[in-house]
Amino acid sequence: LPADRVEVIPNGIDATRFAMPRDPRFRASLGVAEDAFVIGSVGNLNAAKGYDVLLRAAALLKARAPGYRFVVIGDSVGRQSAELMALRAHLGLVDDVIFTGFRSDIPQALAAFDVYALTSRSEGFSISIVEAMAAGLPVVATRCGGPEQIVSDGRTGLLAENGSPEAVAA
Repeated sequence: LPADRVEVIPNGIDATRFAMPRDPRFRASLGVAEDAFVIGSVGNLNAAKGYDVLLRAAALLKARAPGYRFVVIGDSVGRQSAELMALRAHLGLVDDVIFTGFRSDIPQALAAFDVYALTSRSEGFSISIVEAMAAGLPVVATRCGGPEQIVSDGRTGLLAENGSPEAVAA
């Protein structure tokens, strides 16, 4: 189609759903201390989401300082879940990274996070980043397509090199 006949309308959310105070019950339900620094992510467990990158970044952060906890919310897809659990164990992160499975209380979860991380290898327009920003969370995302449309690097979040646990951890 000719460009003058096309209008792009990005996805949107009801931002008021995500403007809520932290409820200590969410962290408590996961066994996470209120004073822990929680890095969270939301999305199904598939290879495109790059959770292996997040796990490797978690190992780097854990080696630098105690007190980090990681929460990943999303359904298991195929064998990816078993592979991620094995990598989590291999990296010594069983007590540090929680995979919750599907949850319907995403606004409460985001309110319990301190930082939102998206480590996808490929991503369209990420509703989860928009929701995290509406919740007032700092965002760290990989340069994988969609996040560059949403996050202004160094201003509204940080964009990291795609596939790099070191860049995500930094």
